[in-house]
Amino acid sequence: MAVLPMQADEDPSGNATENITNSLVNLLPDIETIYKESLTTPFIKAEEKIYDEDIAEFYSDLLDRTGLRPAE
Repeated sequence: MAVLPMQADEDPSGNATENITNSLVNLLPDIETIYKESLTTPFIKAEEKIYDEDIAEFYSDLLDRTGLRPAE
């Protein structure tokens, strides 16, 4: 049988629940940043291995147009 806290969010000021939520969020890693870096890093590393000027220029433009290059 599951038991749920019945008075967990009954603080009239709302501060206790908000403080607990903020402290828990600060403990979590930035999943969005990790996810984006894991998707874009292979494409950025591949760009370093292109030695033909024309292909490198095309690939660079492709990264810019598709949003795979991180904004600086």
